[in-house]
Amino acid sequence: MGSNLSLKKRLILPFFFVAPAVFCLSFYYYFVRKPLIQNNVPVFKRLQHYGPIKGVTNNGDTLYFKLNYPNFYSPQKKEYLNTDGRIIVIQFAENIDEKEQEMVCANLFRIQKRVNHIKGLKFVSVIDGSKKNANQTAVENVRRVHSGEIWDFYSVSNSAIDSLKQQFLKALPNLTNDSLKTSLFLIDPNQQIRGHYYGNSINAVNTLQAEIVVLNGEVKFNKKNQKN
Repeated sequence: MGSNLSLKKRLILPFFFVAPAVFCLSFYYYFVRKPLIQNNVPVFKRLQHYGPIKGVTNNGDTLYFKLNYPNFYSPQKKEYLNTDGRIIVIQFAENIDEKEQEMVCANLFRIQKRVNHIKGLKFVSVIDGSKKNANQTAVENVRRVHSGEIWDFYSVSNSAIDSLKQQFLKALPNLTNDSLKTSLFLIDPNQQIRGHYYGNSINAVNTLQAEIVVLNGEVKFNKKNQKN
């Protein structure tokens, strides 16, 4: 009798380990892996697009507002920024209050080491290259804290910076010239606006950090689908 009971225990005990493992494997295969491969459901959270819809392609895809970039020039590195295929965070570092600029820089400095593993990511602090001394405070704030790897300041012409600002004001109806000063914008490799945050807010910059990771996942996912 004792030997029969012992045999039953030996048969039942492994079941408690095997059954959950089989269930988890089945759940992963049918509800995660298969939909991901077939692209039937959005496994990744997809960020919204900012700006007016421009139309629809022949494939049925939506065309969104696309930024017209100026030539971003780095006075420190003596080179232009190659924007191809990059995720970019843009900040206008001119005509901003010194304390607010320090807050924006401190918040960006806090997150940059957490996202510097993302290939191609750049933090771009834009200044008016036609003004020699007016933006010195902003430049020094950026220079003091940027890593030199993913964050640098870039100068553009006065007309180019005005054009870029107008594009953001057009794309975000609630944005004003005053709120533009502390704004951070997340731009995808297609030069489309995917996020807007206030750099003097810790919570907003935490959201920026999280959404950079989300956007990077989306970009990788789209590239993989294009290859297939």
